[in-house]
Parts: sequence; C-alpha cells; structure tokens
Amino acid sequence: MIDIIKADLGLSAHAEALIELMEQYALDPMGGSQALPDYVKANLPTELAKRKSAHVILAFVDSQPAGLLVCLEGFSTFACKPLLNIHDAIVALPYRGQGLSKLLLHKAEEIAYDLGCCKLTLEVLEGNHIAQSAYKAFGFSGYELNPKMGKALFWEKKLGGRKDNRMVTESLTEQIVKDFLECHLPRQKWNHQAHLRVGLWYLLRYQPWESLQKLRYAIKKYNVACGVENTETQGYHETITCFYLWLINQFLLQVDQSQPIDILADQLISLYGEQSLLWDYYSPEQLMSLTARASWVKPDLKPLQKLRRWNE
Repeated sequence: MIDIIKADLGLSAHAEALIELMEQYALDPMGGSQALPDYVKANLPTELAKRKSAHVILAFVDSQPAGLLVCLEGFSTFACKPLLNIHDAIVALPYRGQGLSKLLLHKAEEIAYDLGCCKLTLEVLEGNHIAQSAYKAFGFSGYELNPKMGKALFWEKKLGGRKDNRMVTESLTEQIVKDFLECHLPRQKWNHQAHLRVGLWYLLRYQPWESLQKLRYAIKKYNVACGVENTETQGYHETITCFYLWLINQFLLQVDQSQPIDILADQLISLYGEQSLLWDYYSPEQLMSLTARASWVKPDLKPLQKLRRWNE
C-alpha cells in the first residue's frame, strides 16, 4: 500500500522518516556520499517546521518511509506570483522503479496549485540521467528566456561569518549544542553550565519525555567519543539527568520562552549555575548509588517542588 502525504513534522514518525530518508540521500553518490552531521539530524525537523514556506511530502510503502520531497516557496518577479521549488527529492533504493517519484511530484503540483504558484522549479545534477528523465516526463525542462542566451545555470556561494562588526554569529548556546551533538566539544567544556544549556535547548524543542530520551542517547554517545565508558559506576547518570531536566522545565514554565535562547540560558545559569542545589535534595549515599545511576530515584532529603521565579 502506497501513501503520499504532506508531512506534519510535529509527529515523531514523520520527523524520523524525514531524517531517515535525508540520511539515505546524503549517503547516495547523488547526495555527496557523506552522512548528515548530527546537528542537522537533531535540528532539521524543528527548523523546517518553523518555516511556513516549507512543505515536506512523504511517501510510505506498507507504512515504511520510501520517498521524500522537501519543497520551499519562492517568488517569481517576472510573473509576480509565488513558485514552489523542489529542493530535495529522494526515493529510497528498495522502492525505486515503482512510480513513487511521479506520485510525489503530483502531490507537489497539487500543493503548488493550492498556493497559487505559477510554476514548479528544481535543480538536478548533470550526471543524474535517471532523475532528468523522470522530470522531463513530468513536464520539466531547462530554464531559458532567450534560446540565444542559453539555459540558466545554478550557482552558489557558501557564506561564513563576516569579519567586521556586522558579523552574524551563532549563539553561545547553539554553538555548545552543535559541538556537543557532533562530539567536538572539549571534555573540559562539558561542565555543569554546558549541561544546563543543552538541557534548555532540548526542552525548548521537545516534550520533557522526548527530551530525556534524546539527551540520554546524546550524552552516552558523547561520553564514548571522549573515551568514557557508560557503566554502572561511571559515565551517564540517569537520576542527575532527570533532576536537571525537571529543574529546567520548572524554570521554563515561569518565563517568556520567546526570548533568545542565550538570554534564557543566562537567567537559568544565574539561578542554578552551581551544583549545590542537587545536594539539597539528595544525600550522597542516595545519589551515588548504582540504582540512581541506572534509573530515576526520587530525592531522599526533600521532595521535588516548584522553584522560585528566576527574577524573584
């Protein structure tokens, strides 16, 4: 059974299908033969979901992710109407030859008509002859205004930070998260404040239970990359991770979450940048037990309760 749907990236199944198919595309010779960075895997569904101009189409075959289009709205100045650009097009290898690309393109065309677009556009590699044949069969052709001037070329210039006072820099928190997820963050910088920033980043994007799952996996992966084994006596600590996610979530329930993440992080750190709060709730015997490292253990000194506001 084949299903072609417009994705809802708020659904974990759709977000996971997006990353799975984009990873297959990135590893394919037509996608550059390199895996997606961990930062992209962690952020792409959320960032696309923020953009109303982004339209993601998924194909499922017997409930398995099989194909993907990522479409981005643009604008034709000559027509003074919107257009829809097919930015990424993927059919997973086991499902090629089943007509999925045509079905995906039909869905994109349907969305384009609904948006009042004047045309569909896409880019295709010169050496991707199979894709070119599929696009031509669907009605695509090279863009040209005057045959004497030739067809349009697709060029790019990758941008880095400017070297003057107008330089747009990534926030400190985002940079720490990126380095952490890619396992490039120096071990000495993976301190308590960095833990708070990373936990804040997750909770601003995911529900608490999902944040815990993702952060648990990321910390264990980072530990291994740094040569630290995750055992019953060292490495990842479930109770500490749960405690600080609870702490950060309590903080977020009391602040304006629309503020820039670095401002929120500074407020959070100004309150809880010292680790002493943990010992208000736990005795060393309780927190350092094997059980607490392996699974969530409730505090034995005082129960969890709502915390004061950051600006009180």
